[in-house]
Amino acid sequence: MMPPPREESELLKGFIAYLKARGLSERTIKENYSYKVRKFLEWLNLKRKNLEKVSLQDCYEFLSFIQEKRRLKNRTLITYIAGLTAFFDYLKLTKKIDNNPWKEVPRPRIEQTEIEFLDVEEIEKLIEISEQLARDPITKVRDPLIIHFLFETGVRISELCSLRWEDIDWKHREIKIRGKGGKERIVFISLELAKRLRTWMLLSEPSFKDEPVLGISQRSVQRLMKKLSEATGKRITAHMIRHSTATNLLKQGASVEAIRLLLGHSSLSTTQKYMHLDREGLREEWRKLFKKKD
Repeated sequence: MMPPPREESELLKGFIAYLKARGLSERTIKENYSYKVRKFLEWLNLKRKNLEKVSLQDCYEFLSFIQEKRRLKNRTLITYIAGLTAFFDYLKLTKKIDNNPWKEVPRPRIEQTEIEFLDVEEIEKLIEISEQLARDPITKVRDPLIIHFLFETGVRISELCSLRWEDIDWKHREIKIRGKGGKERIVFISLELAKRLRTWMLLSEPSFKDEPVLGISQRSVQRLMKKLSEATGKRITAHMIRHSTATNLLKQGASVEAIRLLLGHSSLSTTQKYMHLDREGLREEWRKLFKKKD
């Protein structure tokens, strides 16, 4: 039989605490782990099945159940498999179970879709449109800055919104970015972008160095993207701009290693210190695309 609801809740709480200790954000935990685990535990309760008795066949039946109920895409099914594999790893680590059947579940194939991106001229047009659409002196400076910053640095929207004034090294035009899992990296900015940041600083008048640079939420940035989408008739997202940074860097001859380091891809998180590219090497790769701004 399944553990009683209280014990089940404690298991989930322990798993969430375990994920937080590993540096995962609350949003990542909620979207990729806790929700999936809750759905599986609910299904087990319906089946009156004990966690210790979960078999590979049970895993397949659950995936079939949610697929029929919600018509999920393969990409979403993969997140269920990954989330439940991690949960059962945790249960095994804490001696609640002996085996993890989810490790034996193969990932479904994902059809490769063409990545949407914008070229440099389209980005420059977006910056221009964002200034034209501005409703007041604040947004007239801030909105173009957002587009420019996203493209030139390739940061994620969460990284942009968590950026603080103290993270900016004005002398070397470098910015410390806090990425996923608390990992830090350095990005570079052109003289033009540095001037935009200076203008915004004078307008926003921060009182302390640890104040957020933008002082707005991710939702506010998403609203800006929606406004730009409506103005251009093309779907614009912050992630598309990030794709655009990577694609244009690649077109300019930047190495894949450099791009991954600059964008903070987690697959290289354990090997960054051993890469042959030092900071100046990374700067040169970055400058291939943005040299005209200096």
